[in-house]
Amino acid sequence: MGNKNGCRARACALAALLCLCSVNGFAQQYYDPGVMQLTVTNPTEGYQPNGMRLGSWTLLPAVETAVEWHDNVYYTNTDQVRDTIYHIRPKASLISGWSRHALTVSAIADVARFQNRSSEDYTDLILSMDGRIDVQTGKFFTVRAATMKLHEDRSSPDDANGVSPTEFTLDRFALGYTHNFNRLTGNLTWSHDKTRYDDNFNEDGEFVDNRDRDRTIEDVTLRLSYMQAAQRSLYLEAGLNRVAYDLPEDFEGFRRDSEGFRAAAGVNFDITGVLTGDLYIQYLDQEYRDPRFTDIDSFGFGASLTWYPTRLTRLELRAEQTPLETTQVYSSGYLASLYSVRLQHELRRWLLLHARVSYTDNDYSVSADAPEDSLTNTAVTRSELGLSYLFNRHFYLTAGYARDHQNANLVIEQYTANRYFLVLGVQL
Repeated sequence: MGNKNGCRARACALAALLCLCSVNGFAQQYYDPGVMQLTVTNPTEGYQPNGMRLGSWTLLPAVETAVEWHDNVYYTNTDQVRDTIYHIRPKASLISGWSRHALTVSAIADVARFQNRSSEDYTDLILSMDGRIDVQTGKFFTVRAATMKLHEDRSSPDDANGVSPTEFTLDRFALGYTHNFNRLTGNLTWSHDKTRYDDNFNEDGEFVDNRDRDRTIEDVTLRLSYMQAAQRSLYLEAGLNRVAYDLPEDFEGFRRDSEGFRAAAGVNFDITGVLTGDLYIQYLDQEYRDPRFTDIDSFGFGASLTWYPTRLTRLELRAEQTPLETTQVYSSGYLASLYSVRLQHELRRWLLLHARVSYTDNDYSVSADAPEDSLTNTAVTRSELGLSYLFNRHFYLTAGYARDHQNANLVIEQYTANRYFLVLGVQL
């Protein structure tokens, strides 16, 4: 099964608008805009779910069932293994309808069962809460919390090669405050993530101890925005983060604790609702405690754009960079750069075409004493195509295809995976 590397960790159906995806990408910070979304995220007018009114609340329940045909479930370079995977993915959101304050509570699960390899079965679960506490007009607190029980996909950079996928939990809490001073708005946010990995056994029956992977990540970010025009604002953002592992050293003798800094300047804009987005330039710096590790620093740009070239077409573009954690020997971490384009087009009001192409470059920082056969770079290209038939506002059927291809400086880390999906969705 080998230690396979990928920009995202999941066993999922079509990502973004196509996928019945599992949620480890969200938890492990591997970027994918579709994580925690249902297959059809932007239904046309008249096909949106109404939900159920419960007093001042609205309940939005939904469930997707899917069958997935996967030709490389272990993401290997040779001797690919095929399997059929069955998914059940229930989701429910409870949304407040108060005149002041707001609260949304959500639960989502992905239950996957493999037809031939039951050892790969998994059940992922996320419970989350998102709240806003209004103080005065333009002044409010935000509170976000989530607890997640997830699995590590076989494409993960840090797959422990267990006889079954490694399970882990992630507890997340974030607190923010926003204050509006006429044209100037300030936002201060603090977040705390705690990740714990379960131990495992490999195919030889040997114990796999994952204690040296458990970690806590704290982040503090300050953002100042100035409204230059009615639909345009300029902003400056600065953030500090601290990564602390539970063990002072991992089992290879490396100290993986680090501290990081990010500074960004950008513009938010909305051009008559046709083009909206966020453009920025940024500087990143992540410094590691172990002197053998190479620090990560980068100067780059980012973008998140939504464009409606016609009333029937929605185009989303995304570009971003961020330093991510890895526990591979001799590597302190890696800089992940994502470039993504996805399209939704209404062939008919009830027939939606989805397409997405993304490219992710993972640049690993390795220590000076790393051997020549160490992994230093992976580049993953994902192509996706799907078609959704909307019976009415309650039922839809999606068929799709996704192809993942990874190039790497090591031949053994290269792979190609093809997946076909059929998804039936029900929502109220």
